[in-house]
Amino acid sequence: MKMGEEVTEFMINDLIEKNIPFVLFSETGKDAKILIQNSPLNMAGNVQIKERGFYVFPFSPNENSAPLFFYPDYLYEWKDFKNQKINFEQLQIPKIDHQKLYEVTEEEYAADIEKFFESFKKNNIKKTIYSRIRREVFSEELKLDQFFEKLVKSYPKAFVYTIHIPGDGIWVGASPELLLSYHNNEAKTIALAGTLKLNKNIPSPEWTRKEIDEQRLVEKFIIALCNEMEIKYEKSAVRSSNTGKVYHLKSDFVLNIQPSQIVEFLNKLHPTPAISGLPQKKSLELIYSTEKHERSYYGGFLGWVDNLQEFNLFINLRCMKLINNQCYFFAGGGITPESEISKEWAETNLKMSTLMDVLPLKSALPIQ
Repeated sequence: MKMGEEVTEFMINDLIEKNIPFVLFSETGKDAKILIQNSPLNMAGNVQIKERGFYVFPFSPNENSAPLFFYPDYLYEWKDFKNQKINFEQLQIPKIDHQKLYEVTEEEYAADIEKFFESFKKNNIKKTIYSRIRREVFSEELKLDQFFEKLVKSYPKAFVYTIHIPGDGIWVGASPELLLSYHNNEAKTIALAGTLKLNKNIPSPEWTRKEIDEQRLVEKFIIALCNEMEIKYEKSAVRSSNTGKVYHLKSDFVLNIQPSQIVEFLNKLHPTPAISGLPQKKSLELIYSTEKHERSYYGGFLGWVDNLQEFNLFINLRCMKLINNQCYFFAGGGITPESEISKEWAETNLKMSTLMDVLPLKSALPIQ
């Protein structure tokens, strides 16, 4: 190891051992940064986007996990942090409800999807997202700084982050999906849905009616929301987009929106049909009555707000949670009446491989 790498590894471990909240993050085309908060996190209350800092929101208000705001007491370019020598005091761990984690077997997964099919008929649900967890154990010590840099290099189009939440764990992700980009009264969001495995031998993906309909549902939801809030928008044509090992169908929206409308728009937009389903309320009810784990920050959104006129927020997908020497991978898929259970199971495994492929893993273990 070089001298700078030794300092970085020591510093990262030191921050974790002293219960210091921090976020290490990289946006496409920008230098990676590390934000360090020199005080315990506030684990309660309704966080709104109204000051400079890093924001993390859970999947929905029904989660036990609270919205988080990381105040930038220290903010460094990641490359410069390697030369810093800061002596932090030990902080108290905030009181936090531990996330309920449960790994379904393939048989349990199939039984739950059958429940979805029954509910579709009874409640006129067009699509619902079913998510699952997989637990793995590391075969060797994970060096967070090196893993972060490997993720940035492997997925240059993704929003890559490492978040330390004392008392909860460490969340790591490489999200391909923008929720909202805001720059001087103009916002951008995307309708992204449908998943196919990347095949380099085929010039373009062969989309089925299921994936096309999934993406259209997300588009229609955004259009209806814009019309409801009287927000003018422009929409691009639908196109294929690849991130890592998969293709998605994607269209872009440009919105003419005022700063006073941002929070209301986000509250109505999130969780979008791409991560919850449609109709939104009925889909959420089905998710909470079926899934045996808590999503917490999986499927939520997060991002760095440099100033209130310019920021990017991303949906927390392709992520995992680290607790001691174990990691918990999260992935979900859109279930419709046309879904094939075996293909949906395989799709979640493919999505989890985004992180699994660049980790030193030992073996799969069931969650008790």
